[in-house]
Formats: sequence, C-alpha cells, structure tokens
Amino acid sequence: MISKSIIYISLLICLIGCSSRPVIKKVKKTNEFSVNLDQKNKCMSRMQYFKALTSQASNKKYFKLINQTTIEDLCTKQYRMTKAFMDKHLGKIGIIIERNQDHLDKSKAIIDGIKASLADINHKEEGSFVVKMVPLKKNKVNNILSNMILNDKVGLIITWGQDRFIEHIQRWQKGLDIPGIFISNQVSKHKNTFNIFPSRKNYAMELVKTLKEKNIKKLAILTPDYIVKTPLLKTIKNLLKQNEIEIVFDIQYTKDQFDTYDMACRSIFNIDRIKRKDELETIYLEEQLKAHAEGFELNTKHVFLPAEISYDAIFIPDDFKTVLHFTKLFKYYQAKEVPLIGTYQWRSQDLLRPNEEYLEGATFIDFLGDYDKLPIEVNKDKNDATSVGYRTDYKLMGYYTGLISQIALKNSKQNKSQVTRELSQIKLNDTFIQNKKAFTDNEFNWPSFAIEVKNNQFQIPDSY
Repeated sequence: MISKSIIYISLLICLIGCSSRPVIKKVKKTNEFSVNLDQKNKCMSRMQYFKALTSQASNKKYFKLINQTTIEDLCTKQYRMTKAFMDKHLGKIGIIIERNQDHLDKSKAIIDGIKASLADINHKEEGSFVVKMVPLKKNKVNNILSNMILNDKVGLIITWGQDRFIEHIQRWQKGLDIPGIFISNQVSKHKNTFNIFPSRKNYAMELVKTLKEKNIKKLAILTPDYIVKTPLLKTIKNLLKQNEIEIVFDIQYTKDQFDTYDMACRSIFNIDRIKRKDELETIYLEEQLKAHAEGFELNTKHVFLPAEISYDAIFIPDDFKTVLHFTKLFKYYQAKEVPLIGTYQWRSQDLLRPNEEYLEGATFIDFLGDYDKLPIEVNKDKNDATSVGYRTDYKLMGYYTGLISQIALKNSKQNKSQVTRELSQIKLNDTFIQNKKAFTDNEFNWPSFAIEVKNNQFQIPDSY
C-alpha cells in the first residue's frame, strides 16, 4: 500500500506539473564533418553514457540508428548529429526525488520552496517540470534518467537524497555532461555540478569574523564525537588556523553520556589535583582557617579547585540541549565570564532560560538572520525567528533551486552547455543574497549571520 506521506508528495508533484512526452523523431545521417581529437574524445566519452541510457529506454526503436552505429563513427562521420542529439534540450527541468520515508519532511519543504519560486516569477509553464519519485534501486533510477534525458529531453537535473542516491545520479550527470543542481553538500566538484546548500566557507568566515570582532584569539572547543570528521568542522578549524586563532583545547565527548561531559569540563578547566598541587594546598589552608574560625572541622571533600581559564572563549558545536547541560557544569566548576560561541544547532527559543547568566553575550553563527528579509513566507514573529527549525532552511533551498533553474533554462537557447554557463553567471538581487552571484565555484553563495544572546533574547542583525 502507498502511505499517506507518499500520496502527499505525489499531490505536491502534480501541483508543480507533469509534462507530456514529446514526439521523438528518428535521427538522420549527416554529412561528414572535420572533427579534432579533443572534440572526438569528449564526444566518445559522453556517447558511451548515452548509449547505455538507450538500453534502458522504453522506446528503443527511436534510437535504432544510434545503436547500430559505432561510437567512433558517431563522433567522426556523424559528429554534428551526435552533438545536437546530446546537447539539445526542450526547456524542461527534471526533478528526481528519492522515495525515502525518513526524508519526507525534507522533500515536502523543498517542494514547497520550488512552488514558491513559481509564484514569485509568475511562471505559467508548469509543465516544464518533469517530476519523478524513485526508490534507491539502480535499475529504477536508470530508467527514470533514461526517460527524462532521452524522451523528455530535460536540460537540467535537480535532485536530493541520501549520499548513495546522489552519488549514483552524479555519475550519470557527469558522464552525460548534463547540468545538475544537487540540494546537498556531499557532491564532488565538476564543471556541470552545482550544489545549493548553506555554504561551509561563508559560515566559517563569519565565525572567524565574529571571533576577531570580539578579540578572541584563543579557543577551547568541546566537540561531540559524532561530528568530529564532518566537512563543516574541518573547514572551521582550517580557517581558524589560517587566521592564527589558537585552539588551546579540543576535547571530545560522547553525546548523551553525561560523565563524558564532566570529563570534558575537567580537561578544559584543568581540574587536576596533581598539576595544580601548590594551588590546592593554598586553597586547603585557607579553607582550614575558615573552618577553625567558625568552630568546625574541615571536610576535605569540600576543598575545591575552581576552573582555570587559559583561553578567551569556549566553542560548542552542538545542539542547545547539550549547551544548557554544559552551562550547569560551568556553574559547578565556577567558570566565570567565559564567552560562549555556538553553531546553527543553537537555533531554538528553548536555548533561552530565565537567569541563565552563562549565556549572556553568547553568540552563535546561523545560516539565517532576520526572517523578515527572506524571499519566502515564514509564519513566525520576528522575535521568534530562530525557533522555526530546519524546514525553513530546506524550503529556502527549494526556492532558490526553482528560481535559478528556470532563469538558466530560459536563457539557454535549448543548449545544455549554455545552461551551465548561465548557472555560473546568474546574479540575484534580493535582501538575502545581497546582489551577489548565485554561485561561487559552483557552490551556492549562502550567507551566514552572527546572532547574540542579550537580556535573555536573540539579538538578530538589523541589516545584512
């Protein structure tokens, strides 16, 4: 049985539009054409993939001539015909959605964003979107790709999903030399591959900029073990090093194992009775004198080493629940006046707690700033902007994917190579992108923002 969630996605797909299959004419032989070695090699490499697709096609008879002709001849004697066959598109955009129950909320948000882009540019040709949902089975994916590229002649592929799904589609996309927009940050670099996702580079640069503005030159980092090898954290650490911001401590802990949280605090606060023996003895004597003066015997268990701070701030790249747990430990270890720096995972009204002095002045770097300046509607008050969650992020990704893909197709003169050139040159003028090129090095130029906690509220930037 098809679940209600799948039916919901199907209804959204229908709202975007389903294209009818164009009439495919039989290709004809052309006159011999002089082809240089570079043209021939590129053509032969692409044609291998196109021939593989024709084997998946439901209407193989339309490709009889191509299948009966050698790749050598197709890329020499029939070069003009072959190149036109591979390069021409009919102004359609192919959207391939992975059928994955775990990612339905994400897919709904992306589709809603694409629909919002249609409304914003008053797009009337909804049939130019060819939308298909497919399970992660290679033969199923290949069949969908075959129909999209050979029958519908799409000029651009849009997709998202888990890594294996994306990797499989990108292999075809690169081999066929067809432009692709991936709503993911896990794609390999290629001239025809564009990804729309919050920019790691822009994010790390905003973090470093914030640290410099606060005159923070030394950091202690508390890192959950599940993100140690993530690309974003690696990018941040590399940029910290390049900007001579010293990482004094980089301590790992295990998510939801609270004893590891305590051990992490003891490490960055140097709670070590052997290393701080002299200081401990001084504290012991002071406490002993106090006890005697008050007429009772000293309990040695109450002799306490306070936190030793040898850095300017503590960076916690984890969610708000973990941050709140750490602030309790900071109080216990008497860690005073330690600025806290966080990541987009802090984005929640639940981060704020009455009389939580350790969060006063804390700053986290987010992918979103003032929601009033987003090109999509967010049904939240400005003061509650940071509690909307990830759905807004994905809706925004869908919005820009839909907007940019339509602009590129419209100006491409039905040529796939021109689609790639258009994508690399498109400039957007809105309050979010700030009149910048949509892509830098084929990565979406997504800005980042520093949000500060002041008076138990989020201080959102007034201007970008």
